[in-house]
Amino acid sequence: MKLATFSAFVSSIAVVRAATSGQATWYQPNGGEGACGRAIQNGDLALALTTANYAGGENCGRRVKVQYNGKSIDAVVMDECPGCQTNGLDLTEGTFQRLSGLDAGVIQVTWTYE
Repeated sequence: MKLATFSAFVSSIAVVRAATSGQATWYQPNGGEGACGRAIQNGDLALALTTANYAGGENCGRRVKVQYNGKSIDAVVMDECPGCQTNGLDLTEGTFQRLSGLDAGVIQVTWTYE
């Protein structure tokens, strides 16, 4: 295969992102500053990652697609959740409500970085 043909082939391949599974909870930041250094409102489409996934702030501002029960929402990493379980997410109230009622409290989601 010629280099030009190979390069065109490689650039046409869709990037496949592996989905991560974890528990999602919700919280009310009430305008407080998140670990990424910006204020977060309850209705913002934002979330907090576990300390491991937060990676010292490397993922601040990154978009995450969260899926639950046939619904999906894109949210932005704005905070860290040291108390979350492995691969868990803490969603703002507004983000959680787009996926489930708040009374559910905890839901099992899949998520990917966008």
